[in-house]
Amino acid sequence: MNAIQKSMRKNTLIQIFAGVLLYFLIQKKEKSPPKLTVGDVIPDGKDYVSEYFKDSEYFGQNKIPTDYYGNWLKLAKELDKIRKAFGTAILIKKGFNISESVYASCKAVEIYPQNNDYKRLMEVVQFIFINLNVKTVNELQNHNIYVEIQ
Repeated sequence: MNAIQKSMRKNTLIQIFAGVLLYFLIQKKEKSPPKLTVGDVIPDGKDYVSEYFKDSEYFGQNKIPTDYYGNWLKLAKELDKIRKAFGTAILIKKGFNISESVYASCKAVEIYPQNNDYKRLMEVVQFIFINLNVKTVNELQNHNIYVEIQ
C-alpha cells in the first residue's frame, strides 16, 4: 500500500469511528417515567361506588351538592351492607331534601323493603348494627327504617 492509500484508509476509519460516535451521542435515550412515591392512601369514601343504590334514587331530580356528596357515598356504603345482609331489594323512601338539615347534608335516609317484610328488615339491621358505621337506626311509625351516619 502506498502512502495515499494508507492516508485514505486512515481517514475512512476516522470517519467511520466519528460517525459511530455521533450516532451514539445523538441517539435519543428513552427515559423511564418518573416514579411518584406517596404514603399510605387513606380512603375518604369519595371513591366508593355503590353496588345497589344509584345517585338518582337518593337525590331524585335535585342537583347533587358537591360539598355533601362524600356523605352520600358513606351512607350508600352502609346501605349496601344492609342490602347484602337482607338479601333482597331495599328502596329509598326519603332521600336528599333541602328542607331538613340532616337530609340536606346527605347524612340520613329512610328505607323500606321492596317485598314489604318490614319486620325482617329491622331484625337484619339490628343484627348487623355492630358492623355498621352509623349514628342512628330507628324504626319509624310507618315501619320504614331511618338510617343516619355520623
